[in-house]
Order: sequence, then structure tokens, then C-alpha cells
Amino acid sequence: MQNQPTSLSPALRERIECAYRNREIQAREIFALCRSRFPHYGALEGEALAKFRENVDMVVAAFYRLQLLEGREPTAEELEPQRRAARDRVAQGIPLEEMVGCYQVGLAQLWTHLLENLGTQTDVQAELLQRVPITIAANTLVTSTATEAYVQERERRARSLDQAIADLLRLFAGEAPLAALEMRARSAGFEIDVPRFAVVFRPAPEDASISAIDLARTLLDDRNFGSDLVIGRVAQGVLVLLPEGAPRSALADVAGKLRDRGWRAGVGEVGSGAAGLRRTIREATRAVELGTLLDRQGPVDEYHELAVLDLVDIGSPRAREFAHRVLGSLLESDANAMPLETLRSLCRHGFSQKLAAAELGIHPHTLAYRTAQIRQRYGIDLDDAETRLRVHLAVMIAAP
Repeated sequence: MQNQPTSLSPALRERIECAYRNREIQAREIFALCRSRFPHYGALEGEALAKFRENVDMVVAAFYRLQLLEGREPTAEELEPQRRAARDRVAQGIPLEEMVGCYQVGLAQLWTHLLENLGTQTDVQAELLQRVPITIAANTLVTSTATEAYVQERERRARSLDQAIADLLRLFAGEAPLAALEMRARSAGFEIDVPRFAVVFRPAPEDASISAIDLARTLLDDRNFGSDLVIGRVAQGVLVLLPEGAPRSALADVAGKLRDRGWRAGVGEVGSGAAGLRRTIREATRAVELGTLLDRQGPVDEYHELAVLDLVDIGSPRAREFAHRVLGSLLESDANAMPLETLRSLCRHGFSQKLAAAELGIHPHTLAYRTAQIRQRYGIDLDDAETRLRVHLAVMIAAP
């Protein structure tokens, strides 16, 4: 707490009271200076601009009345308007450094004006300078109080927004009506029409806790996905929405690190709007399921690579029945593995006998003999286009 300054001489009191009566001029100059120096203040308009001007008036009045005339710092009650103003600055999107800068600009401007109007009265000037410590202390108190209120409000809003986004993601991953999703998204400030794609990370059993989202967020933050990243915990795992242009290589790197821990990652195709975002989330979820079912290798399961399997409902009894109907006894546990492996290789290479033979390490004539044997023993004629399609689907369904 600062020591109380000595009482003012009549000459200095008269000067300060005169400046106090004309404080409107100083407030107007500080208002204009802040708006020209700090772009976010310059962009204020309407009610927000009017409130900023009111706060400038209040700070200028306190400088003359409290600090210079009464020689004291503001009380907790007198600081409350600055707390409210700081909370308003958060809502208005004013950066903290600009808010603090305005207080500093104001104090410097007020002192400059006072000293310029004292002229050559050195005795009055010397007496006035004794008030410098109290004005600095008061400005520090006001600034620190406003900063504390600003940070608290920013953190409160961040927690509130994070919770709103987490709730929104759970609704997207569930069955809420699309109209309700649009309404909730806009109320949360979520730009629903921005094209995004979904990534679903399914944690390993030992990581399937609330800490899973922290692990995923840390790895994603390390790869500088930035503020466009939206992440939340849903029933399917950790759901992430990324902008269309997000680097896929960085995503694969994150997914690879998580895969080493036993996680799986599924990626949907790009979508926007309530329907598009729900679709990409469901695609990412299904990609994880299909990748698990097929025991696919690699860090990421992309839905577009697996969509055809979704069409035949892979993993269902109906799909397994289709595969057995096409491949017959080739799927029996005691069957010769060579014919099925031959079909798999042909499917992988678009039924090119040259490429499949190279992969199998045999001569093309040998492969031709094998396909003839497959036709003769199992009734699978690979010269028929429809049969090739059915075989390709059946082989994918039956993949180990």
C-alpha cells in the first residue's frame, strides 16, 4: 500500500481541478489514440464502442479525482467497473495486450497533458511529480485487476466452449435430428458449413479412459494442427474433426504413434453441414470397425478404401454366406491354400496374370494352369466379368 501523499497546495489543486473539469477533452484524445493504435479497438462499433468510451471516461475521472486530488488507489468496489470492462473485452475479441496497452497509453497521455499545461511553474511541477508514485501504483492495480478478470473470463469461456463442442460431437456421433444439430452448432459458435473430415481414434483397452483424449490432443498439438482442430470424447472413442486441407502425412504420423500403443484410427471422407459431418463421422467409425475386422496393417483405415466392403455388409452373416456361395470349399479349414491365395493375388492386381504371377513368384504359364484348375475343380470361370466381380468381393469378405 502506498503512503498517503501530502495535501495539495492551493495552486496545484486549482490546476488539477481545472483539468478535471475539462477531462472530456483528454478522454476524447485517449479514446482516439487507442482506436488508432490498436486495430481491435479501431474495429469496435455500436454498443461495444460506446461502452469503451464510457470506460475511458471513468479511468480519466479516477486519475484526477482519486489519484491526484485524493491521493489514493481505487477500492475493490471502485475497481468493479474495470472487471466488467475486462470481461467485455474478452467477448469483443480484444487481445489482452491491447487492453493493457490502452491503460498504459492513457496514463502517459494524461501526464503529458498535465506537465505541458504547468508551464514554467517549477514549484508546482515539483509538487505534482510527488503524485507520480500513486498514479503508477493505481494504474498497476487497475491493470492487474483487469488482467485477472480478463484471464478468468477467457478461461471460463474456453471451458464452456470446450464443453459445448464436446456435447455437440456426441450428438453428431449419435442419432439427434439434423435440425437440432444445426441449431446447437450455431449456438456454440461452431462453423458447421466449413468442409471437414472426421477421424475416430479407438483407444487400446488400457488407454480407454478419460486420459485418452489428452493423449490424442497432445500428439495432434505437437504436429501443429492449430486452432481448427475440434476434438471430443464420444462412445466410439476420440473423435476429431479436421479441416479439408489438414496434412494427411502429419495425421498418419500421429495415428502411427497411437497404433504402436494398440489404437486404431479410421478416417471419413470430407463433408460439411449437419448431414455431411454426420456422414463423415459414421464413415470414420465404420472404417475403424472394418479395419479391425480385416486386421489391416498401417496407421490409418481410410473409409474410401473400404467403402465397397460396407456395401456388402462385411462381417455380417449375409456377407459370409455370400463369400461361401462364391468360393465354396476353398474357404474350408482343411482346403488347399494355394487356389485361394492365387485368387487373392489376381484380385490385388486387377486380374493381370503377369503381375499376379510376379507376386506369386511363378511363370505366367503356371498361373494360367492354376486358373484352369480352379475353373475345373471349383466352377470359378475368371474369363467372365461378373464372376470376377463376385470373386473379388468374396475374397475381400473372406480376407483373414
